[in-house]
Amino acid sequence: MEPITVTGDSARRSTLVMVSGGVDSVWTLMRLLRDTDDEIFAHHVHFINEEGRHEAEAAACRALVPELRKIRPFQWSETAIDHRNMRWFGFDIMGVGFEAGICAHSYHRARGRPMDRWTIGTCAEEGHDAARFVHVEAALAANCHPHSPPPFFLLPPVPKAQEIEDLGPLARLCWTCRRPVRREGGWAECGACKTCKLMAGAGAGV
Repeated sequence: MEPITVTGDSARRSTLVMVSGGVDSVWTLMRLLRDTDDEIFAHHVHFINEEGRHEAEAAACRALVPELRKIRPFQWSETAIDHRNMRWFGFDIMGVGFEAGICAHSYHRARGRPMDRWTIGTCAEEGHDAARFVHVEAALAANCHPHSPPPFFLLPPVPKAQEIEDLGPLARLCWTCRRPVRREGGWAECGACKTCKLMAGAGAGV
């Protein structure tokens, strides 16, 4: 795992991108690398739970990071949340907010100033649940305390099929299934979870 470091130009806008290894967040990271001059901090959370997808997502991230760095350099870090011994493992997005707060506070301690902004990935089909996101931002603010949390922003969502087209070969490196099936030499999509159905609807052969 790579920690947040203090290298880089402190005058540039700092942007935190939470990356799952799926199409939405990887598309968001790609766009920000390609279309902005921001200093990019990308962070992956290993959600270890009964779904068992953390290994597949981690493998996707290991493959994606060097390819995305061909666009331009960015900083990468990882943390883990292990809920295997719990009957309820919670909503991923709440954990994303909590860990984003850890990243933002770590940046503040390293740089002596707040991180400028943060984001996640979503697509037009799934949209953005503003009512639920109030709790996500509260989780982030808790970990930024006593400092002010960075503002959240969202790139205008596009359809999943458009994201896949934009990503090109990178789309094949993404992982999208929530309940992967372990096979010899790797994992296969379950074909039945919400994300698998969404990918099928997008005509994705990822």
